[in-house]
Amino acid sequence: MDWGDSVFREHVKYYGDVEYTPGNTTGDNGIVASKNYMAFRHHDSVGILSTDFESNIAEKLAQGRKAEYGSKVYTTTKIDHVEPGIEGNIKALHFTPFNDDELLVGDSNGALSLYELPSASRKLRMEHVSSSIYSLASHPFSSEFLVVGGDGNLNLIDLNKQGASIVDTKLDKEQIVRAIYSNDGSVVYGVTADKLLLMYDPRTKATSMETLKLRFTPTNVVNLDGDHSQIAVCGLTSFLEPIIVGYDLAAAAAATVTGAGAGAGAASAFHEQSALFEQNYAHKQCTPYMHYDGITRLLYVAFESCGDLLVFNANENFSKQALYHSVTDTFMSMVVLPKHACSRRTINRVLKFSKTRIQQVVHTRGGKLIYERIASTPRSNVCTLDAYLTGSSSSSSSSSSSTTATLVPIDFEEQKKRAVSLYLHVTGKEPLSVADKYFDLQVSATVNCTLGLNLKSNAKYALFPAPTYGGGALGVIALHARGRKKQAQLSAHSDKIMTFDIGRRVGDNDALVLTGSADAKAIVSRINVKDKAEEQGQIVGVEAVHTLKCVGRVTFVGFHPRIARVCVVAANKEGNKEECVVYVYDYVAGAVLAEYAVTPMFNIVDVQFEPSIGLIAALSGAQGNVKLMDIRSGAILKAFCTDTFARDTKLFWATDQRTRLSSTTMVHTRLIALGFGRQSMRKFSVYDVRATVEAYYAANVAEEEEKQKEEEEHKEKDEDEEEEETMEAVASHSFGVSNSIPIGYYDGYDGLLYVSSIGDRKIRVYELSGGGVKEMNAAFQSGTDIQGLSFALKQEVSVESVEMAKCLKLAAKDGEIATVSFVIPRKRTQYFQDDLYLQQVVDVANTTIGVDWTDLQQQQQQKVAVNVTRISLKPSDMQLLSEAPDEEESTLKKRRNSHMKAMEKERLKEQPQSTEQAFDQFSRMVADAPTANRWDAVNIGTEVADDEWSD
Repeated sequence: MDWGDSVFREHVKYYGDVEYTPGNTTGDNGIVASKNYMAFRHHDSVGILSTDFESNIAEKLAQGRKAEYGSKVYTTTKIDHVEPGIEGNIKALHFTPFNDDELLVGDSNGALSLYELPSASRKLRMEHVSSSIYSLASHPFSSEFLVVGGDGNLNLIDLNKQGASIVDTKLDKEQIVRAIYSNDGSVVYGVTADKLLLMYDPRTKATSMETLKLRFTPTNVVNLDGDHSQIAVCGLTSFLEPIIVGYDLAAAAAATVTGAGAGAGAASAFHEQSALFEQNYAHKQCTPYMHYDGITRLLYVAFESCGDLLVFNANENFSKQALYHSVTDTFMSMVVLPKHACSRRTINRVLKFSKTRIQQVVHTRGGKLIYERIASTPRSNVCTLDAYLTGSSSSSSSSSSSTTATLVPIDFEEQKKRAVSLYLHVTGKEPLSVADKYFDLQVSATVNCTLGLNLKSNAKYALFPAPTYGGGALGVIALHARGRKKQAQLSAHSDKIMTFDIGRRVGDNDALVLTGSADAKAIVSRINVKDKAEEQGQIVGVEAVHTLKCVGRVTFVGFHPRIARVCVVAANKEGNKEECVVYVYDYVAGAVLAEYAVTPMFNIVDVQFEPSIGLIAALSGAQGNVKLMDIRSGAILKAFCTDTFARDTKLFWATDQRTRLSSTTMVHTRLIALGFGRQSMRKFSVYDVRATVEAYYAANVAEEEEKQKEEEEHKEKDEDEEEEETMEAVASHSFGVSNSIPIGYYDGYDGLLYVSSIGDRKIRVYELSGGGVKEMNAAFQSGTDIQGLSFALKQEVSVESVEMAKCLKLAAKDGEIATVSFVIPRKRTQYFQDDLYLQQVVDVANTTIGVDWTDLQQQQQQKVAVNVTRISLKPSDMQLLSEAPDEEESTLKKRRNSHMKAMEKERLKEQPQSTEQAFDQFSRMVADAPTANRWDAVNIGTEVADDEWSD
């Protein structure tokens, strides 16, 4: 495969102020890395940092000239070190390919230590492995043993028996500076300080050892292609210039010249004609570093104190196909992360260790897909020590060991994503007339509810904070008629109402209001209306029905969207900042159904249930802490931290593009976190929790056969990242620095996120698709400050006017509530726009999942049979746009097409019809062109005359 179009990209964040410690690094490049951690020499110890470049990093003002412009740089706040106890100099660092959290350290006293990360505690210490350890080599298929290259010996040790020696091969004062196993694990290659290349089977001591006398001092050896036939060796010549040579040992074996005295210690010499390639460089005293990727067949080469990273392609006879040049610093050391640390669109991740920083350089093809499949975990152990010693493991292990990654075919063309979104021109419309709004309202100018949720509504009523002289109060209005409204008042608490909710299920809880306050109470109230036909819908008053006394300040209340008679209340435990209590409450009977203590967590400000089935709740607490909880048992399914940690975080359940393609599968598998990042930066991030949600529902919900089949069809097909439970945001977007509380709404049926802020006048619309974020063209611009938003259910939108969403907008200063309708301009609105709408949506307003709380508790140990009712958005009298006849051309369009044809015909008239006409036309153009140009010295009449020039 050709990699000529590949590029390098520096990661924005880096570990700054990390001083490179020079020394006699023999067994490694000076830094080693696994998927999770990197290790390097740091002040006579081993420093440990994470490869995610998120922890132990802080920003600070730059020094020198950059500080004049307020530039900031990154610094490392803390470097972890391994447990003290290394007595000699650190000679070799090594991560085993079978465990990302185990680090091996060899020292000059011959001791080998095994450390477990991230605790950096010593798990094992093996004494007297060699007089001095210089290199470590892991077998490609087994984690049970290891080859240690020392001073005058190569020792095969058993890691399961405290490093007991199995076969110790003595050499004649040869210092093994680097050793590796071949790709098939049959032989070991080693290079020595005395310019020797060794190839031998450690199971047979020196009886099969072969050597090659090199022309240079080697520093590293790597496997190339083949089982054990091709290698590359780098080092320094006698003039201290870097050199890299590739050898084909199969060809060398055919040209072997047998040495004299064929005894047990006799060696044979390889011929230099076996060299595959040779690269020489003029960088004096610059030690070369290299790494070979057998999957892409790329050889990475860097040099000490130089700023270049070269990439050679083995498919093109090791020709140079990519180059990275560091502008700010130079390489002092380099390491390539293991393949399972990459994504499907990343060729490799390189760590550049310069004099004062460690930075990640990503090798990509500009976002193109590289791997068809890539593993997310280290290699598995498929060979035992006994099988290795008996020689019965090579073929079986090689065949059973799964490939780490698979490249996409050469002729692979990724499906082109739609360049222009269908929702690009979605725009908000607000009525201009006051008569079309709800006005003359008494709205509190001082009370802001938690997360800025100052307005809640359903199809009948709207609630908002109302002014009061003591305690908490909400204003309540009916929505059946617009105009000047006489509002009712809900007064139920001795302190301000900081959180409230209204039911949305028609005929069930759409007249019930749930409120919470700092007075440690949650109160269920009922809105009473007149029964007379001529006065139907008019609010008589609001009365308290039930009161729940909580353990402390109530931080969240909400009705369950899919289970009848259930609501949830969250409260901080008084005097304990590490524990919150979540109550599952029966709002009809006024009884506590369940009480869950959530720890460690504080200040739960949001509880969002998965919208389709609702058995999983997402809890949002202080400092961006998010937990997924099983609502039936209170068990925590997953916990992670979002990057909206600066203040409170609002959560939305979301679907991905693949899920939205199906009208029957609407389980939400992503979470959107909306809040503040560093320095009051408003932002939202998307997190993938598919693995947790699907695993839980597969184990606890009896789904229909069709749905299960459909889930399996869509599984694992076009994921951009490897399947693993990492909580890195799959998408993130910032929309300005401000102290205004961000508010929003997510529509899972079209993937649109509506975002605004308290006190702002703009509602931005974003489309979340394919892991990316796209902002739509026309944001809604309000004429007044937005104090609150409340969006209607999807089934309440008007498909006849191509309405994607609608919401109520609260303007506290003007005392009015207006309806904002988000529509897409279309011409043929008489047809159902099936390219915009899913034909079926979950009926949240009228149905539940058909299971009450008693059934959920009785079926704790078995699957629950749920019934997700769906309704069609398509009216019966509307035809699908996709099935509509072709549109007839209007008179204006016909006239325009005719005019365009006439213009094209006139243009073609002037085109030359033959070569002679073309030359004639060119000659006329030359004749008409001016003859003067900037190289002609001509008298233009204003300068010195020709006869006045002096000699």
